[in-house]
Amino acid sequence: HNNAAQSSGDVLKVRSDAGDNAGSALLNVANNTGTALYVRGDRKVGIGTASPDELFDVAGTARFETGIAEGTIYVGNNIQHWGDGGTGIYFDTDEVQIQTDGGTTRATIDSTGATFAGDIISSAALFRIKGAGDVEIHLDDDNNNLSSFAIKDGADNSIFTLAEAGNATFA
Repeated sequence: HNNAAQSSGDVLKVRSDAGDNAGSALLNVANNTGTALYVRGDRKVGIGTASPDELFDVAGTARFETGIAEGTIYVGNNIQHWGDGGTGIYFDTDEVQIQTDGGTTRATIDSTGATFAGDIISSAALFRIKGAGDVEIHLDDDNNNLSSFAIKDGADNSIFTLAEAGNATFA
């Protein structure tokens, strides 16, 4: 209806005296190819299925423009970026892979540690571990001799310091 004055109550209400019965349908919207929307007596809702296993069960791909998940999200074996052919996070038994488009594995994390394919670069490329194992540390590009690199022990004492000017000191 289009009468705003009458919009304060329920527009459509479906009620069943069957209780929380999983075998009874409160609502079944279907066409000749199958179920489109199914609401069971136990409040489980199926989209594309007449036998939802979860509170909300979609048979097929579901797309959400935005969303918030509070709690745990369970996924099958991957999470992919929509539309670019393979960028995503892939799960296997005791292993997680991060892949770029085209399915190239860039990082693998398992019980033994992390393995990276290619360079590891910090923000602004100040620290880089190259795929061949070379390590680069860029201290300061303005040559004001204020930056340094230090290796410290567990008590936060410097045991090796490399100044921007190139001077090294050992403790």
